[in-house]
Amino acid sequence: DLNELRNANKDRPVIEMLRQIIPDASRVEYQLNASGRGFFVFTVLGEMYALASEGGGALMLLRMGTAIAANAGGLVAIDEVEAGLYHERLPSVAKALFAAAKTADTQLFLATHS
Repeated sequence: DLNELRNANKDRPVIEMLRQIIPDASRVEYQLNASGRGFFVFTVLGEMYALASEGGGALMLLRMGTAIAANAGGLVAIDEVEAGLYHERLPSVAKALFAAAKTADTQLFLATHS
């Protein structure tokens, strides 16, 4: 769970991935609204914003970063790594993936259909 990773100071790969589209992001967490529905929020310069406002690519990056951080020292396989991401961001996303995996000592297997 993302909040458990953050509480254990193991969320750095998640933040590294999210910074590909939100450069000043400093924190991300899962919250519940008044009706009990969950959503992700990120912090920029002390202000919180809903991650959904950044589009589907942001959620994909969050999922990839969380998978890497949660499997530190292990293995992560990502199919269609480019899905939901703007094509011009792919080189920087690839760099961030590899940097996050190195930080977490996680082996990556990536597949693409492009």
